[in-house]
Amino acid sequence: MKYVPFGAELEGVPNIMVDSLRSPDTVLELSHWPGNRTPAPYKADTSTEIVLNFLRSPERDYYLGRAAAVSNDHFDIDGLLSTWALLHPEDALARADLLVRAAYAADFGTYIDEQSIYPCLALNAFEQHALQPLIYNSGWTGEQITGYLYRCALAMVAECLDRPERLRHLWAEEHRGLRASLEAIRTGRARVTENTELDLAIIESDDPLHDYAVNAATSCLRVLTVVGGSTFCFKYRYESFVELITRPASPRIRLDALVEELNSREQRPGRWVSESVVTAHPRLQLYSRAGAPSVSSITLEQFLDTLSLYIAEGASAPSLQWRAAHGWEHEAGIPRPPSMRKGEKSYANQASSDG
Repeated sequence: MKYVPFGAELEGVPNIMVDSLRSPDTVLELSHWPGNRTPAPYKADTSTEIVLNFLRSPERDYYLGRAAAVSNDHFDIDGLLSTWALLHPEDALARADLLVRAAYAADFGTYIDEQSIYPCLALNAFEQHALQPLIYNSGWTGEQITGYLYRCALAMVAECLDRPERLRHLWAEEHRGLRASLEAIRTGRARVTENTELDLAIIESDDPLHDYAVNAATSCLRVLTVVGGSTFCFKYRYESFVELITRPASPRIRLDALVEELNSREQRPGRWVSESVVTAHPRLQLYSRAGAPSVSSITLEQFLDTLSLYIAEGASAPSLQWRAAHGWEHEAGIPRPPSMRKGEKSYANQASSDG
């Protein structure tokens, strides 16, 4: 079996699709993506662990004998490790524990331990510093770029798993920043508050924190980071996008009406913008006219009241919720919550009156 990029080259080639949804010629899907058709015995939180479960199964030889290729329609570390594991089954099984932890750390952006973080940093650094400069201004299509990244990075997986220190010069600075963020949270210089009822964590700090440290500090899947008291970033973690097996994931509440509300109240230049909830890890943030994250005129107390009320109402309104399911990629239409419909008082005013 060989790696074949998703797209025209894959047409007519019987394949195993990892960390993606099937193509017309897919004989087996091994993915945690929403709407996947992964057989139940293999299911796990990451696609890499799903592949390892498959490699231990009695059906392994049957499916490997039917497939001529392994493929994936996007590039990330979980997809890369999944693909590498299928191409090198015995090497993968010998490193199974490390592969599972590294894939979890990378895909869900969270610090687990040093041994699992090193390969993540090394593989990310190889892509960003060695490969991305070659892609810039290449004029390639998305499929061509994905294929190029896989072909180059697959050759580096074993090295990054076994000897990540060989690329330390590329990732040492990021690692220092991660360690500083972990220390800030450990010592209380960065404050973590959790509202478990809303599945919401609020993390306040004087300086920006590394995402791996933020996500390691809480199990909440809705995260608000506050830098300097007035720069806000609300995000849904990636775990609420994929099919999560080890625990239920709270639904994502559509944010379009909240963006309108915040923009109606914002006094500083710039715009509140939210990525669609039908993306991997959408963020809601105020951006300056130059496109950089910006300080808000809205106070932390006001922002929290508005956000908390919005989430609470959305949690009881199925029409505002999004969950991983079949057909998710074709969804359209964003309904508005009752208290943000025309003629009704805003969330901010309602929060104040409920005060």
